[in-house]
Amino acid sequence: FEALTLHLILILHRLRGEGRSTAELRQTIFDIYIRDLDGALREMGVGDLVVGRKMKRLGEAFYGRARAFESAFARLPAEGRPVLVLPGYPTAHEAELRERPWRRPLAWSEASAAGAEFVVRPDGEDLAALARAVGAEAVRRFTATLLVRRWLDGVEITGRLRAVVTRICGVSLDPFDEEIDEPVSLRMVPAGSPNAAMLSSMSKLQAVEMLTRVTDKALQIHGGIGFWQPNAIERVYRDARAQRFEEGTNEIQKTVIARELLGAGGGA
Repeated sequence: FEALTLHLILILHRLRGEGRSTAELRQTIFDIYIRDLDGALREMGVGDLVVGRKMKRLGEAFYGRARAFESAFARLPAEGRPVLVLPGYPTAHEAELRERPWRRPLAWSEASAAGAEFVVRPDGEDLAALARAVGAEAVRRFTATLLVRRWLDGVEITGRLRAVVTRICGVSLDPFDEEIDEPVSLRMVPAGSPNAAMLSSMSKLQAVEMLTRVTDKALQIHGGIGFWQPNAIERVYRDARAQRFEEGTNEIQKTVIARELLGAGGGA
């Protein structure tokens, strides 16, 4: 178990750096790992009523080791991080630039109290890559004007996003252009921040609710056949539903938010 788990963690860590292009491969490898553990338990004579409990303990052991290794990887200098060379795959940096060529590294020094303005305006192949990233037929125009400044012990990003996106109508299947004009508001804080727990719970609650709505609509498009296992939406819908209780249910997140808000208010 230890040797198999270590190899799996290293492979998943390497593939995660390749971006979304390896998501299906990562899931396939993990599914094989789970099936192998389940089969090994049954071969050792573990009964059906007990396999579930033992698999749960093995799952907890895997995720505990994965978190420990990822934490250790993050503390290593860039030149000291483990590198697993996979034939046929580009480096993580090359893959990231290919999938998201509009990305721009931001130095902490650029996020001053007064703020620094950045304009993101991809064109040509960058727009095509952006369309692939968001699952649109095409992105005709995209402009993001962002103000980056320090906020408490973290960073606040505000601004506006304007774009023209070509989508496919779900009824007539005809393409149509949709104009997007939305405000941008994002705050990031380090893990040690006093507000980290509350803001993390707020983020998870909002993200999970959005994930639930999106996957429900996706399943509706597929109809009843989407429930059957050979369809990818079946696993996506199942995994999305699990997010509502993994790492704390939505009710737990609301409790954390209320505790922090009421505690801060009471202390004031």
